[in-house]
Amino acid sequence: MYTRETELYFTILMALFVLLCILVYFVVTIIRHQKRKVMLEKEKLVAEVMLLENERARIAADLHDELGSLISAIKLNLHCITVPDEKDRELIDKVNRYIDLTMDKIREIANDLMPKLLQRYGLQTAIRTYLDLSVANRENIHTELIVEPEHFRIGADKEIHLYRFILEAINNTLKHAGASALLIRLQLSQNLLTVTISDNGKGFDTGRSYFFRDKGNGLGNIARRIELMNGKMELQSAPGKGTGYFVKIPV
Repeated sequence: MYTRETELYFTILMALFVLLCILVYFVVTIIRHQKRKVMLEKEKLVAEVMLLENERARIAADLHDELGSLISAIKLNLHCITVPDEKDRELIDKVNRYIDLTMDKIREIANDLMPKLLQRYGLQTAIRTYLDLSVANRENIHTELIVEPEHFRIGADKEIHLYRFILEAINNTLKHAGASALLIRLQLSQNLLTVTISDNGKGFDTGRSYFFRDKGNGLGNIARRIELMNGKMELQSAPGKGTGYFVKIPV
């Protein structure tokens, strides 16, 4: 009797062990499948974003090199035209002014698509220039950029992602926040970049998920950019309390 009970007990233990092995294998398989799925989704997202950036760079180059050269040639030929009539000369001068405005707009669009300052001199210079050219002339808001240390480079891919993220946050503040002050702080310490962007505007309810789907706010784009850099972002905002983006990125 004792032997039969021992055999039964041993059989039950073996069955439980086999069942446990099957369960562990099943769980491990699910985890591996999920990790694989996340990795593939991230690779797809990286490919889509880099394709977009490459296309932006190509369009910017075409605008600056081909279209810019063509317009410059048109202006040069206009200068070669000699007309005796005063009204005709005024008309040519007017066309020249329109050409200058068109060239300035082309440069602005090309720079927005792929800023050369970012490629040549880095993130800090590109952001400071953007603030000086696009934000400093606004009388209703004061902006401050703090960079510690004063100069650093973190790699072309991360710089372009951070540049897009920071510009998206700045434009959100300008369009929606009604803020009078905007602070941007970049701090690099021990291979960790901390980015803080905060304003004193009207804020919003972060619990309302449509803010992350709204293309006008671009918070979904911001989150994807941070994810591509293996970073973490905390968004703090509330009605009447302003908005703050707090990002940490390994570099």
